Parts: sequence; C-alpha cells; structure tokens
Amino acid sequence: MTSAFSPTSTKLCVALTGSSVEEQVGQAHAAKARGADLVEIRLDYLDEFEPSTHVAELLQACPLPSIVTCRPVWEGGKYEGTEESRLASLALAVQLHAPFVDVELLAAKPFFAGLDSLPPSPTKVIVSSHNYRCTPPDAELFDVLAAARAAGAAVAKLVTTATTDADAWRMLAALRASVAWGLPTIAFAMGERGQATRLLAGVAGG
Repeated sequence: MTSAFSPTSTKLCVALTGSSVEEQVGQAHAAKARGADLVEIRLDYLDEFEPSTHVAELLQACPLPSIVTCRPVWEGGKYEGTEESRLASLALAVQLHAPFVDVELLAAKPFFAGLDSLPPSPTKVIVSSHNYRCTPPDAELFDVLAAARAAGAAVAKLVTTATTDADAWRMLAALRASVAWGLPTIAFAMGERGQATRLLAGVAGG
C-alpha cells in the first residue's frame, strides 16, 4: 500500500486476515517483525465477530498503527451482516481513537452522519472505492476521488483492476492529480498489469 500518511515516504501496510482476534494479533506482530509500517485490521474476517469486545481488544493489542476495516460483500469483503451493525462497528473504532478507519464511498454519507453525535476523535477516515473488473475512464477516476473528498475523507483510497499497461499509468496519473489537490491518497491497480503501481505510487506522490 502507498499513501500520503507521510508526505515523504511510502508505507508498507499488511492486511490481517485471521479468523480470530488472537490470530490477527499474531499476524500483526509478524508484520512488525518483517518491517511493516501499518496493519489493516479486517473485522470482516473474524468468525463470531463481537464488536463490543473485539474492536477494543484488537486496537489495544496491535503493535503497529492500524486501519480498521469491515468490508462488506458488496465491496469485495466478507461481512454479511446488517449495514447498521457494520457502520456501528466502524464508529466504535472512531470512538476508541483508532488511527484510521476505512469506509466505502457508497457508505460514507450515513457513516459520517452517524459520527455527528459522537465526541471529537483524532481518527482519520479513509474513504475507499474498489473496482474488481477494470480501470474506468479517467473522468470516472477523477469523479471518484472528488466524491471521496466531498464526502469528508481525510484520505482517499482508489483501487482498480488493470487489464493493460495503460491502465496502470492512468492510475498513477490519477494519484498524482489527487495529491496535487491536497488530498492524501492511496491508489493502485490490482492484477499482473497493475503490479508496478504499488512500487511507483510513491514516485507519483502517494
């Protein structure tokens, strides 16, 4: 993962995909030992997820700064519960001052509305969009990034699937433009054709 969490360096983030709190904590310690800068806590991977206890346990035990994510199936994740419960879990992470919380662009409006009644928090909200089919036209890429900014993102995240080398270069151009707007941004393309974007995003400004 590359981003503007720091203005001068690319950060390595490892996703925690264990099915239990203990397994994810173990993965976090292993990631730290391998030199990771951040971890992504994937609440949607937990079996028998109990938000009232698991969110706090993971945040307290994590040895690295973390991004709390609960990705729904409609955005490529594993969470199949109600949207109300999912957003409440992310709001709890904000209340517990998680360094970062990731919410999907399509869910950003109700999520931010729910935060209005909560005390201020230092948590930075990442507003994300994932396209597992293709890399859309440039205008659509820019529209997504602009929408994330308008939604209130502290950080925008845009992930697409590259089917050509040109797709990868277009993603880097979109990243460069977003950073030029003053919006910290994570952007890369999945797939074999997109591998270079993970390495070159730092050069592009992410």
